Amino acid sequence: MMTESERTRYALAQQLPDMNHGFLIHTSHGDIDILAEESASVIEAVKDVLEHRLSAPVERRRALA
Repeated sequence: MMTESERTRYALAQQLPDMNHGFLIHTSHGDIDILAEESASVIEAVKDVLEHRLSAPVERRRALA
């Protein structure tokens, strides 16, 4: 089982680059299709969140929520 840090590093190394090909955002109200040519700004936002996870302890993130 991976730790939160390991999952986050995996996402940055593997999942985030794969998003360049396009992806779906799944919500309880349906899916949002993000095409490859539309993906850059979403990828950048997700990258910022993931990098913040690595720099902020879990307790601090929970306090900010």
